Amino acid sequence: MEVIRYSDPGVLRAKIETRLMEHEAVNNLFLGLLKRFSENSSLQEKEHLWFSVEDQGDIKLAGWRTPPFPFGLWSPKKDFETAVNYLIDYLIAEELEVPGIVAGISLAETFTAVATSRMNVEKYFTMNQGIYECREVDQSLLGNGTIRPVQQEELELLTDWMIEFYKESLNQEPLRSETREKLTGEIAKRTYFFYEEDGTILSTAATTRPTINGITVNMVYTPPEYRKKGYATTSVALLTQKLLDANWKFTALFTDLDNPTSNNIYQKIGYQKVGESRDIRFKPVVKT
Repeated sequence: MEVIRYSDPGVLRAKIETRLMEHEAVNNLFLGLLKRFSENSSLQEKEHLWFSVEDQGDIKLAGWRTPPFPFGLWSPKKDFETAVNYLIDYLIAEELEVPGIVAGISLAETFTAVATSRMNVEKYFTMNQGIYECREVDQSLLGNGTIRPVQQEELELLTDWMIEFYKESLNQEPLRSETREKLTGEIAKRTYFFYEEDGTILSTAATTRPTINGITVNMVYTPPEYRKKGYATTSVALLTQKLLDANWKFTALFTDLDNPTSNNIYQKIGYQKVGESRDIRFKPVVKT
């Protein structure tokens, strides 16, 4: 068995894209990242890690890491414990940081069990995620407002909202300067949208990671003073319809499965759950 690293994610993409496409919506995260970085070499950084674990050419695991985000893993196999142990051997030998794992539930838990037993880390955060797909929107939920791209002069408002989004959803508070810089680029690419009624901006959502047939909706946020009025539902419904009208065959999104309200909202719009994953974050063990 061996770990193969790829300086060009396009080589890994060529190896596994056909298998990933068998469940395109479920694998939208890995597919979208492979597509983005293989088609835009300028985005690739030396810290990025693309890899597979193979046994005589048979792929047991494949994954990635684009810091500061955690590792992502996918396996076409049901029996992957040996490959996970081999990968952990490699990560230890290479002295690579392991801040967490995003993968299907069984794979994420297997990786976590091995990592916490063999590396100096412990888990401190877990999110159970639902993976949803939508191909048709309930037209009754489109509302009376409008969805439109965020403009550069609205950067400060969007930055405020996204910092709150990260604090609420991921228990993280990113630096304002870094958040602002990232959003400047995203606004230029027209990936962030505001929902408004009568000139008042009420909610936001974004698009990301297009695959061959679909695109993901994320960063859904409504400030506290506008919540429980259906604005998030309407904004996601309108954005989803806009994307389907643009000839995407489906849209996808991730939800926090421990938040039944958001899951019910998305199902009302027309989203159907097609899979589950787990996002587990690690921190170094502090010896006392």
